[in-house]
Amino acid sequence: MLDKTEMVAVLAGGMLGTVSRWVFCSWISAQSWVMQNGVALPLGTGLVNLLGCFLLGCMAAWAEAGQLQSTAGDGATPEMTGPSLVLWLGVSVGFLGAFTTFSTWALETVELIKRGCLDIAFINVGSSVILGLVAVWGGMMLTRQFLHLG
Repeated sequence: MLDKTEMVAVLAGGMLGTVSRWVFCSWISAQSWVMQNGVALPLGTGLVNLLGCFLLGCMAAWAEAGQLQSTAGDGATPEMTGPSLVLWLGVSVGFLGAFTTFSTWALETVELIKRGCLDIAFINVGSSVILGLVAVWGGMMLTRQFLHLG
């Protein structure tokens, strides 16, 4: 059975993540340097996805280090210590799940292709995948350094 506190944490985190993405992407899109030949580059979505990857890497390293506590006891959630599972669910599942958006990235890439901007579309795909992986890894390494895990 789902825990109500955990559900509220995911809901609250998701609400904050969605609003944060909308505000951030709106601000980025309003910047004049985002336009190229009348086409807005999908930088807002790319940047929130990279930031989300980095922060999820930080959360994963924090969990690996045993800094989060599982109250689930369901065998599916790793046992952790420290701040509660509610924090993990609120931040990683709720906030970061809503803050980042694969579907918007995919739609923006298709729109670039439809407009004939194949070069920008391929750069968007390649850079998002490669930089996303680097951001997750970087978040994990930075958090491990911060926690003195080597």
